[in-house]
Amino acid sequence: MGSMEPVETELAVGNRVLRIRDTGEVHAPPIVYFHGTPGSRLDLAFGEELVSPQGVRIISFDRPGYGGSTESAFGLSSVARDALSIADSLGLGAFSTLGLSGGGPFALAAAAVGGDRVLVWVWRQERDRSSLCQMHSTN
Repeated sequence: MGSMEPVETELAVGNRVLRIRDTGEVHAPPIVYFHGTPGSRLDLAFGEELVSPQGVRIISFDRPGYGGSTESAFGLSSVARDALSIADSLGLGAFSTLGLSGGGPFALAAAAVGGDRVLVWVWRQERDRSSLCQMHSTN
């Protein structure tokens, strides 16, 4: 498999731009990451050297108004559609989603909007220094 260095790109969606970071194994199962609030596509950058050995590909992006993405109004379904646009632009078929804290509802929304394209969604939330993790298969 081919490990890749992190690649930063921008995707035009209407009159907006989404900033995207893509890292891991090129042909590995892709996971679209939804950052917390606040947060950015760089949330997981500290551990990127661990991604390739796990045999996954992580695609993260800044929601509208965060990091390098254009500021605009957004909601759960619009961010879900943004994730699908990103997957289309990268030539991805099916993918999984991972949402950290405030990103969790967006990971779930992507599963609802994406239908069969989203295989698994995971929502991780920290509460009082403990952790709650939910993992669901859409199959």
